[in-house]
Amino acid sequence: ISPDGRRLAFVARGAGGKEQLATRLLDQANPTFLAGTENATDPFFAPDGQWIGFFADGKMKKISIAGGAAFTLCDASNARGGSWGEDGNIVVTLDSGNGIGLSRVSAAGGTPQTLTKPRDGEVSHRWPQILPGGEAVLFSSTTVTGAYDDGSIGVLFLKTGQWKMVQQGGYFGRYLATSNRVGQLVYVHQGTLLGVPFDL
Repeated sequence: ISPDGRRLAFVARGAGGKEQLATRLLDQANPTFLAGTENATDPFFAPDGQWIGFFADGKMKKISIAGGAAFTLCDASNARGGSWGEDGNIVVTLDSGNGIGLSRVSAAGGTPQTLTKPRDGEVSHRWPQILPGGEAVLFSSTTVTGAYDDGSIGVLFLKTGQWKMVQQGGYFGRYLATSNRVGQLVYVHQGTLLGVPFDL
């Protein structure tokens, strides 16, 4: 969902039978398919809601919500989520393999910069969300490949490069603002969506 809450971006099967990105305003019934986004996965919005980042054919790309050409930002062989910050950078997991952490890539494209490397028995870091204020990032971690129900949700502090775990037993953490700095951390565990209070 876009930052202003008015638009959805999602993957759907188009008229030609191929999966591609589609978008629609919440007050409209029919989606618009975005040409040039075949095989897209995991869409995410820019902070201004005018661009959509996504992954396709081993690349991270972006496209305007109005359509037009899709621009390649970098290689992403088997990505696991991205989050576009107000500073013009995207925090992303570019590969799902063991030992892969989070990276930062300019929204204009370029060479990825490594932000984290798994440690203490972790196998990967994935599904990032840049928190309000742009100083920290939520992400999921696990010590057993594919066993995210028993994983952890961590917070990476971008200024120091340090991180800490804030929730054990779940994955795909997302911060939802409710009032001031206190909100909810929602996450998935055993097919159930759970939430706990979370203070930024």
